[in-house]
Amino acid sequence: MQQGKFDLETRSETLCAYLVESLAKVNQDEVQECRQLARHSEDGHRGAQWTLERAYPRDFGNNALACELLDKLDKMNLDKEHRDAIEKVIE
Repeated sequence: MQQGKFDLETRSETLCAYLVESLAKVNQDEVQECRQLARHSEDGHRGAQWTLERAYPRDFGNNALACELLDKLDKMNLDKEHRDAIEKVIE
């Protein structure tokens, strides 16, 4: 997976890059299908909601916002003291 992501960043057309693109497309299709079911179904939305929350907790789970904030913290290169203080507030 890492190699495929690297190949995509460098615009290399490799089998690894194709695999990463294909998996992203499958995930995107599944999310769209579940969102459609949740949007248009009176009773079946619970199953679609459950699928999104369990299969994609980073995007649709109860703590999706906290996960997104922690990802941004990782990219900020804060010292340990500041990072720990911010994580306490988030959690």
